[in-house]
Amino acid sequence: MKRVVAVLVVLLWLAFPFCSHAQEKAQGQQGPKVWDLSHELSEEIPVFPGGIPFQKRAAATMERDGYLAHRLQLGEHTGTHVDAPIHFEPGALSVGELPVERLIGPGVRISIATKTAGESILLRSPDGKRRKKLLQYPDVALDTQDIAQWEAVHGPIPKGAVVLVDSGWASRWSNPARYRNSDKDGKMHFPGSSSAAAVFLTERGVKAVGVDTLSVDPGVSEDFLAHRIFAERGIVAIENLTNLDQLPEEGFDVVIAPLKIRGGSGAPARVFAFQGAGLSYQGAGPTVAKARLGSPRAAPAPRGPAGESGQGEGDVSLKRWLPSNPIQENEEISIKEIHRTPEWSAHVVQIRTREKSHLHKDHDVIVILERGRGTLSMGTQRRVLTPGTIAFIPRGVVHQFVNESEEPALAFVISVPPSDSKDTVPAEFTSP
Repeated sequence: MKRVVAVLVVLLWLAFPFCSHAQEKAQGQQGPKVWDLSHELSEEIPVFPGGIPFQKRAAATMERDGYLAHRLQLGEHTGTHVDAPIHFEPGALSVGELPVERLIGPGVRISIATKTAGESILLRSPDGKRRKKLLQYPDVALDTQDIAQWEAVHGPIPKGAVVLVDSGWASRWSNPARYRNSDKDGKMHFPGSSSAAAVFLTERGVKAVGVDTLSVDPGVSEDFLAHRIFAERGIVAIENLTNLDQLPEEGFDVVIAPLKIRGGSGAPARVFAFQGAGLSYQGAGPTVAKARLGSPRAAPAPRGPAGESGQGEGDVSLKRWLPSNPIQENEEISIKEIHRTPEWSAHVVQIRTREKSHLHKDHDVIVILERGRGTLSMGTQRRVLTPGTIAFIPRGVVHQFVNESEEPALAFVISVPPSDSKDTVPAEFTSP
């Protein structure tokens, strides 16, 4: 019996190194889980109207030159790509200037795929039978309610996050006509982000926002307001992503790798998601774009560090609007319209001490304080605003701003149509 036990002990001792090595090898093979979120570039891929299609031509062949190389033609915004802030904000960071720290962050996936399936309507056929028909052009967008529902489960979106909006639209990529989804008048219909959701995400301090469609704005958008909101705050936009449905809702990391083009408004990118890579980050949140709050069609504003002329950087960019419209000694409030479209408008507002209590019946309001300090009251809620703060005021909410600084407060105010009649803003978004 003792001999049998001794033999077993020897065999186990001899086998242990091999078992241990096999276990280590298996663990090494598993490693971090990786998802490729980029489409392959080819000449068949869809492009935004006016964009530059991808082309690949032989520059060298194996038979003729002994090696293979190609000449490429494509636009900055072809395929899976990044929109740098300068794409919509004059003087902001170009794609070549984006710090590496701004291109990596913890991932958040918010799904709106159930909304993009389209609405069904009941039709009565000539024989009297009723049948359902799916609407061909569903116009939906990420709204604040979608974000609130995600946060109700996972908690607030972390500062410095890369938010990926999964609409399920990537399944149409192989059919460019369905991906653009244009109606008979040429207007496109695909999901994106509402302006209210865009402001919400800037409040959370995200680094980047990615979508699986041609644009972070819905296809029907004519003012590209989500683009402008993200660009003004220095947030990177990523478009034409894929495989978002394979990601968990949180607990992963995202790496964005665009071409480093000097002065580029964007660049094709390879985008990856990792789980279990143990990444760490510096500079959790984005810094404000170099030029802030400029008119979409205005020339770049002069730039300088905060305090260079006794003003903050944001105030420097707004100076071009002020000479013709300074607040007068006998005025309590001064308002100047600087941009208007059928859907939205933008104003520069100066307030000496306080504005009258009022509400907006037909539109939401985005307020960005540029100078001064004060308290924004909305019903029973109060919020202190300081330079650079963004506040969202839903339609139908009575509000008032009281300036608490010695000089007139200066704010940039955008009026936008409500993103959804059922859209609600969580109390934590508007409370102190």
